[in-house]
Order: sequence, then structure tokens, then C-alpha cells
Amino acid sequence: MDRGWTRVALLGLAASVAASGVQAAQTPASLNVSAVYDGSLLIKLLDLRLRTRIAGQRYSADAHVESSGAVSFIRRFDINAASVGGFANARPVPAAYVQHSLEGKKRSSRTLVFRTASAEADPLTQGVRMSATPMSSAPCPGAMPTYDGKQRYDLILTYRGRGALAPEQRGLGLSDPVVCRLDFRPISGFKVNNQQGLRRFVQGDIRATFAKVPASGIWVASDISADTLVGALHLRLISLSVQGSRAAFEPPAAPKPPAAPARKPRGGR
Repeated sequence: MDRGWTRVALLGLAASVAASGVQAAQTPASLNVSAVYDGSLLIKLLDLRLRTRIAGQRYSADAHVESSGAVSFIRRFDINAASVGGFANARPVPAAYVQHSLEGKKRSSRTLVFRTASAEADPLTQGVRMSATPMSSAPCPGAMPTYDGKQRYDLILTYRGRGALAPEQRGLGLSDPVVCRLDFRPISGFKVNNQQGLRRFVQGDIRATFAKVPASGIWVASDISADTLVGALHLRLISLSVQGSRAAFEPPAAPKPPAAPARKPRGGR
């Protein structure tokens, strides 16, 4: 799949729907996050790469998911997605979402433009929102209405307690993990035989673990796991790069008015 084309198309959409505004005189706070995940079920299944960039009260996020190893020979898949948007009261609000997919020999594309602000958002924007959760709270917000241009569903994250990190994940600078129970509730756009979502394959809860990046003040997903009929399923963070801080989520401070010139005392020279 052509990731460059995806990004160019999305930036063109962003230019047509982004809100205009006066740029702050000071350099805006910024944040850049790159994360790599391994997906496995007995054997390695997939690679997932996520990137988020925030600067000047605008954000962009993109994801690339592709099959790995023996799975590629059985049924190849390759998905590229990207999202752009802005902020309202420090909350990410999507402007546009693009997705290009290859599954087997079938190619598909979808483009979604958000004309009005609402609780509903594309899956990448929902991830940016969870990253922005204050350090004093867990990123388990309950129901997150999600729409990707074809399918509507709720991702429901419910706080379950403290989590654990692998030693190599602590080496990435992560700390204070928490666990949310993850539920997936299909609403529309799915085939009839998919209405049960992941519950056809999963035994027990799906567990989503999030951890703090203290130096930057954000949360990242460190692991999504579940027990299935054939073994343990894991989507695990294996690489992380973070530059900047959560200050990029906050609106820039209003410029201070210039100080009035000091008045000379009467009768003075």
C-alpha cells in the first residue's frame, strides 16, 4: 500500500476542513509519539506502527497494520489509516479520516470528513484522546463511540485495577500501569455473522493495559491481551519514542498586553 499517497490525500482534506485561526507568536508546544507493537497468537500475526504529531493546536495520527510471517502466506492484510484534527477545550476533535486496506486480493478505501464536533470519532482520534488523559486519572473512559467511515461501534473501557509491565517495557520509560476491561459493541456496518464481535473467539475479559510516560505526561497502551480458544492473544508494545510533552494538548497562553509606559512624576526633570 502507498502510505505516502494516504498522507498526501489526508493533508489535502485537512486543508479544506481545518478551522482557521491566528497563530500564536511564541513557538507552540509539540508532541511526537512513535510506537511499534507485535501481535501474536501462538505465532506472530502482525506488526502495528502508530505515530502521533501535535503542534499548534493541530494533530495528525497514522497507523500501519500488516500481516507477518506465516500469516502473510495464508491471508495477507495491509491497512494504512490516517487522521487529522484540532482541539476544543484541550480535547482532540477529528476533521478527516482516510483508510486504505488490502485483505487477500481485495482492496478497499474510505474517506470520512467530520462536519460537526461530536463524541463520535475515528479510531485513531480515540487513541489520541486516551493519550491525553491526565496523569491523575486512568484512561478507561467508558463508552467511546467510534466510526471509521464504514462501521460504527462502541469501544468500552472499564477500570479494573493495577497492571504489570514486562522488564523491557519499563526500559522504555513506562511506569504505573493500569488495566481496563475492553468490550467491543458493534452497532452498524458489520456482516450478520460478525455481530458478536470478538466474543466468538475470546474466553474471559479482554484486558487493555496502559502505562504512564512520566517524562512527557501522557499515557500509552502497553498491552492488549485475551485468552482465546487456542491460546493467549497479545498485542504488545515493543518500541517507543516520545518527544515533547502533554503541554501540546493545552491551548496556548493568551499573550500579555504590553505594559503601559511609566509616567514621569509631576514637577520632575
